[in-house]
Amino acid sequence: MNATLNEALDRAREGQTVAFMGRNQVDALDLFREARALAPDAHRVISSVGGERVEFIGGGRVIFTSHRSSGRGYSLDAAYVPATVVVEQGDRFLADLMPCFNTSTVPGDPIVAYN
Repeated sequence: MNATLNEALDRAREGQTVAFMGRNQVDALDLFREARALAPDAHRVISSVGGERVEFIGGGRVIFTSHRSSGRGYSLDAAYVPATVVVEQGDRFLADLMPCFNTSTVPGDPIVAYN
């Protein structure tokens, strides 16, 4: 998991906005705590209930949320989603997530499935 989380943090260090989704809100909070330990160079760490995020000087950030949010309300460059969620929820979930990437100029597939 550390490698995937580090990859998301590196993207944020480059100025990207990244969502890291957990299977549920408790899982997302655990991921946030792990990321906080992996990012001593973070500019700001926000730990409000349901609004956990790690922000960097260049404007990039990693937002931690449950997959149930579908990224609504965010403009994202990438989303890290549990592979089990992608399999269980299927095309409908992915279609709901795609509008979040409309403003992104980052090339490549914006959705990364992780185990």
